[in-house]
Amino acid sequence: MEDLVNKLVAAPAVQDRVESLVLSEIRVEGVNSFLSFPLQKWDLKKLFAVYTKEAACIPAAKISFESRLITTRDLSTIRKKITHVLQPEGAFQLKLSHLAIDTVGSRSCLLRDARPHGAFATLLLFLPSDNHGGDLCVTWDGQSTTCRSQYHSFMAFYNSCEVEVPPITNGSRSVVVYDVIYDNPSAHTRDVPPSLAPLLPLLRAAADVPRQPDSVLAFNLVQQYKALDFTALETPDAQFVAGLVAADCFDVALVHTAKPKAGVGRRDSDDDDEDGGGGRDVTANSRAEFLAMAAAHGVDGLEDDDSSGSNDESDERDESDGVSEGENGASDDGGDDGSEDDDADDTDDDGNESENDSANSANDMFVDHPFMILREEDDIFAGDFDSDFDEFSGDDDEADATEPDPFAGVTGYERVAPEQVSACAFHTSRAPPPVIQAVLLHKPLRAFVNNHPPYMRELSDRPLTYVVFWPRRHRVRLLGFRAAHAHLAALIAGESTELLGYVSVRALAVAVLDLFGTDVAALHDNRDLPDAVSLAPTLLALGDGEILASLVDALDFADFSAAGTQGTVHALVARVGWERLALPLERLLRDRTRHLDDVAHAAALVASLLPLAQPFALEFIKRLFHALLERVAALSEECCFEDVEPGLLQNLLRIERHLDAAPADGYFTARLPPGVARHIDAFVSPARVLALVRAQPITFHAINVLPATVLALRDEMPPALLQPLVEQAMAPTAAADEASGEGYGALLAVGLGIDSFDTTLRRVAALEPWLAIGALQALVTRAGPELSAGVNAAVLDLVLRMVERFLAAATGTSADDLANEMNTVVKAFDAVHGLGHPSRLADVVAGVVRRWHATPAAHHEAFALEYVLPWVTNALPDACDALRPIVALALPVLTARLATQKRPAQPQWALAPLPLPCACAKCAAIAAFVADPMRGSLTLPDADMCMHFHGVVERREPFELVELRYPLDGGIVLFKPAARRIREYDELADGVARIGDILGIDNAAVPPPAKRRRHGTHAM
Repeated sequence: MEDLVNKLVAAPAVQDRVESLVLSEIRVEGVNSFLSFPLQKWDLKKLFAVYTKEAACIPAAKISFESRLITTRDLSTIRKKITHVLQPEGAFQLKLSHLAIDTVGSRSCLLRDARPHGAFATLLLFLPSDNHGGDLCVTWDGQSTTCRSQYHSFMAFYNSCEVEVPPITNGSRSVVVYDVIYDNPSAHTRDVPPSLAPLLPLLRAAADVPRQPDSVLAFNLVQQYKALDFTALETPDAQFVAGLVAADCFDVALVHTAKPKAGVGRRDSDDDDEDGGGGRDVTANSRAEFLAMAAAHGVDGLEDDDSSGSNDESDERDESDGVSEGENGASDDGGDDGSEDDDADDTDDDGNESENDSANSANDMFVDHPFMILREEDDIFAGDFDSDFDEFSGDDDEADATEPDPFAGVTGYERVAPEQVSACAFHTSRAPPPVIQAVLLHKPLRAFVNNHPPYMRELSDRPLTYVVFWPRRHRVRLLGFRAAHAHLAALIAGESTELLGYVSVRALAVAVLDLFGTDVAALHDNRDLPDAVSLAPTLLALGDGEILASLVDALDFADFSAAGTQGTVHALVARVGWERLALPLERLLRDRTRHLDDVAHAAALVASLLPLAQPFALEFIKRLFHALLERVAALSEECCFEDVEPGLLQNLLRIERHLDAAPADGYFTARLPPGVARHIDAFVSPARVLALVRAQPITFHAINVLPATVLALRDEMPPALLQPLVEQAMAPTAAADEASGEGYGALLAVGLGIDSFDTTLRRVAALEPWLAIGALQALVTRAGPELSAGVNAAVLDLVLRMVERFLAAATGTSADDLANEMNTVVKAFDAVHGLGHPSRLADVVAGVVRRWHATPAAHHEAFALEYVLPWVTNALPDACDALRPIVALALPVLTARLATQKRPAQPQWALAPLPLPCACAKCAAIAAFVADPMRGSLTLPDADMCMHFHGVVERREPFELVELRYPLDGGIVLFKPAARRIREYDELADGVARIGDILGIDNAAVPPPAKRRRHGTHAM
């Protein structure tokens, strides 16, 4: 689109300033002394003694520069201006023509009648002069451009233009004149600006490309305007608007923008610090994280700096060849002297396409991203133009799957939030409906189709002006998902007749579906997330089978949407049947299952479809089952840390059993010989679930997964089907690496049912004490009341032996060591209590008392805070009396600690509302927490989180005065300021009060508990 935009705004002439023109002295053949500028009267007298006043035109061959006339950077600026504004057909070079001296009453010699072959334009570089008047006027097709011949400026124009050079009225004017010549004059001959007609089909093709990743495209105006008036636009701004209007496929608006207020950063961490604000600052982070932050960020301090090495090299060659010749002077080779010939290999470095590139550029534009988008955060163009374009072209193999990286090459610039639309005026040619116009206000401008103009935008405090536009076929992208969905629902319900320019309600529904997908994720920026589950009832009401099948491609298996996906698929299958949904569902299972938990959700979906009875149901379930097995095999040995493997294996076994048990229900299998049907099944899916389990011993862990699966399925499947899993789990050679106490506990429970408990118990007894205690506690939790007296006694004996061994070996004194030790001891304590032996709880406590006495006194406070206090706080009421020996030792330490603490003053925690994305019950709970002056923290489980809030969190939204942390056990915790210190004080005070109750100490003997008890963690 960059090339297309440049052609739209192509002008017959360009003028600008040159910031660093050097005051160079010039030696002219025939004049004995150097000439400096502005020329003095004696210099003019010397010149005109050699060159007549009627034709003060000094050829290039007779000129030499004492030093460099123009810097490499300014030369590059001139070349880019010629390329981007004049839009020549191909690569070009600058060739020094002559030095023109105009005086009062003389005939101007700026322009010559005879020009070299291939010359299509003329460049004038104005040297320091003292003239008045003589302003040039360049006219083409009724458009006129006037150039005041000021020092530090240049002007370039096509040779076909009409140029009027009035005489100067005072002083003299010195101008260096260059011919702008095509490198390949036989292939490139155009010496006029490009016409609009050939560009209209390209514009329409660009607008018609589906799934464009931006809702609003912005054009950086060359001039700024106070009024939003299209009739006041100057060239080339008016040319750009005229091209968009002529294409008749865009909505066009002129807008003012304002800079948004800076967001307040936050920190997130799993660690705590003294004031509850620990962790790393993520307000400025790596490029990958930055894309997911609170808003798309721009680039401040924009400069047109030439940092490309190749560009500098070629420009240096340009300068040394013509503009600055150093001490060598000019040669005597006539017209070739003083030329500024570029090497053909360097034409791309200067922003000009080579012949082959020019032929392919129009096609390359539309490979993946028809609009060459320059993100606000990457629009620096410090180096090579073509290399920047290639970065966004579709030549890369992964272009179909990933967005172009908007931060490639961006360094040294401050990233700021994008400007937002504060006022707008639509072009009257075909204004969009009012609902579209209203949504443009406050829209951020993130995608630009051309480079920044010369002025420094970030230095301006006044509203800035842009032209914004978007294809009419993508109007719903401007609305966003929620507004577009609401409008579609109103149309289907008959509450509206406004089609927003689409040909039908169906076309609008298709456009809403195009909002889904990672390739267009920039549209919602994780703020207005498309929700396929909420869209499903609306599309079901529309009743279009093809659109309903397309909706399946928009579903996913995220934790917070898996249940909704399952219900949606059920409704779709009931409406349109299996035939139309088979392929979309296979794609869903293959494309949206990147992780093992996704596959587990997919298996649960297929298992839930088993009761549905429809024609071809068995064949289609079989296809989905094969797709599941392929995904599990593709995720070879991926170990998931969310305990989803048992559920996955259970559903796979349920599906396989269903398919095995009802082969005659299949449409095809009922009509084929049994041998042929079995042969086809073996060919389509040669693997069985059991074979997959054996092939992936890490994913389907023999200890952690198989026993839990057997216990879950033993009441719904015949023992013979589960026997292979039991044998694999019970095998002495079963892998014990990464085995958990929960896994061994399930293994013990399995052993109870197959008369191999004693063997399994001996296997557990050989484990590390902490792991054995975890296994025994898990067994008691699963089957405590069901244990026989003999098993109960054996388990009790092993628990007490293991906890004794564990405490005897414990020596740690750090907070983490003591907390981990406490967790293991509490498991043993709970196991003894669950076995129904309250008198033996004292044995566990006695071991802890011995551990207290073995711990140095300097660590007793840590022991009391990290070990005893959490134990007392969470102990069951009927087991607290057994804790008397250890709490009696810890009470003086805790009382002394409490006496040194002063409870922080309770703040008013009612905060301003957070910018929550929706008004669902889950987000309402968050809003209630924010507004509650008495609550300082809120815990949100992962699986019960609103998808829109999750999207905000994924963007690392900087909530003001609310800190987000991510505990190791999952979920998100929201904290208000000072909540941690108050919570710690309350926990200590409440613990001391409870110890006093256990010991029967009068409350007056210990500091009173906190007036406000800590609110329990709240789960939405």
